Amino acid sequence: MMLHALSRSSRRAIAVGLLLTTLAAAAAIVWWLLATFVFDLDARVALVEKRVSSLSSMAGSTSHLRAAWARLERDPRFAVDMYAPASDAQSSASVQSAAQRVFDRAGAQVRSVQTLDVVQEGAVRRVGVRLAVVGTSNQINRALEAISAARPVLIVAGGNIQTMGDSRRPVDDPEAPLLQATFDIFAFARNG
Repeated sequence: MMLHALSRSSRRAIAVGLLLTTLAAAAAIVWWLLATFVFDLDARVALVEKRVSSLSSMAGSTSHLRAAWARLERDPRFAVDMYAPASDAQSSASVQSAAQRVFDRAGAQVRSVQTLDVVQEGAVRRVGVRLAVVGTSNQINRALEAISAARPVLIVAGGNIQTMGDSRRPVDDPEAPLLQATFDIFAFARNG
């Protein structure tokens, strides 16, 4: 087809049509990139938050915890799930060390640790720390899975997870996207 033989208005209509087609293709590519990278990140964050929520709901049931304490008082074999009798500072240091080790092994970086108040609960004491960590969703998930299997038992009492930095980076990159999270982790120590 000879474009130069067409009238000026026909050539202008063809040019506008090509421009609109190009813009539509560019918009489709941008939408695909957003759907692939940004929306997938939201799904990963939601997965981690769901895991924290499920762990929190397990820890939040005081009736289950009271039943576990009663079992401990009746049967000393369950003492493996608790830290040995020690001072509050030593028990807090043990919980801190165990929690840091779990996140380190999972590849997440522990940025800060804060010791929480020790709470006397009948025959046992609740000892806890608040950890601020940075890692990928896979690293944080691995750490939370390890916490749920730790002995003596570690319990996640609450958490807060946020994206960190440029969240539009590809999710296949092992260094991205980074999440920053804060978790309250506690354990029980026998009274000495």
